[in-house]
Amino acid sequence: MQIWQNVSETCQAIVERARKLLEGWKEANLCKARLGEGEQHHVMRAGSSSSAMGEGEQQQPMRAVNTASASNNSAATGEGEQQPDTRAVSTASASSNSSGMGEGEQQPVTRAVDTVSASNNIHALGEGEQESVSRAVSTVSASSSSSAHQQNTKWQKPGRGRLKCNVDAAFSSSLNVIGVGMCIRDETGQFVAAKSLRSSPICDSSIGEALGLSYAIQWVHEMQLTNVDFEMDAKQVVDYYIKGSNDISEFGAIIDDCRRRCCIWFENSKVEFNRRQANMVTHTLAREAILLASPQTFNVVPSCIGSLISNEKL
Repeated sequence: MQIWQNVSETCQAIVERARKLLEGWKEANLCKARLGEGEQHHVMRAGSSSSAMGEGEQQQPMRAVNTASASNNSAATGEGEQQPDTRAVSTASASSNSSGMGEGEQQPVTRAVDTVSASNNIHALGEGEQESVSRAVSTVSASSSSSAHQQNTKWQKPGRGRLKCNVDAAFSSSLNVIGVGMCIRDETGQFVAAKSLRSSPICDSSIGEALGLSYAIQWVHEMQLTNVDFEMDAKQVVDYYIKGSNDISEFGAIIDDCRRRCCIWFENSKVEFNRRQANMVTHTLAREAILLASPQTFNVVPSCIGSLISNEKL
């Protein structure tokens, strides 16, 4: 927050400096038109006398002379030629101001100057070139967004030496049951085990998803696995598990118990959120579980998720 405040203040200072330079340029042109040869000679003597000043005192006059010189040179050019000179003066002024700042303060100034310079360069292009640049920028932006979206909707392999257990719940009001699907895979995406079960009666979706996580934690513990992370598409469950909110309801009690058992049974275990598109394996198992008469554990890939497992290994 402090950095953005510094950027804002620095940009305002640059704008104020540019305004003063413009006023100085106008005054310099006016004075030049009015000065006679004798007055110009007097100004030359005043410039010579500045050589007797100390180094710190000379810096400000030198900047003023350089600015006036640049302004006079720009006055002799056409409108199209003045724009690069004006940008050069503005950039030089910002650079001089930033030289007196600390390293942390110089970075926002440098970014601001770079942004202004890039903007001026784009405006200097012809209409056709501007359209090409805009299309290129749009393409890069769209590509970045597409890559981020693809990452969120595709199942991700666990870290090295870790296992990942995906969990999901499905609900059937007509049968008054909840189906729960669980699937464990290793760091290469290889299938390890899966389980489907159903619970009755049906309940609120958040409680059903929380129960699914509880069943998964118990199952993984019974398999004597410790290096396991859990992943599900129930954001409310994941957010409460990570942050907590002192919920004294049944939902809060279930998640608090899940957190306690994870801390006791597993090594650095975590519960993460993913999107439904990245959780289709366990979503399919959960829907199949609704029709089961009893829990089933799979040590080989069941046919209902075979193609999904193969595709997500790639």
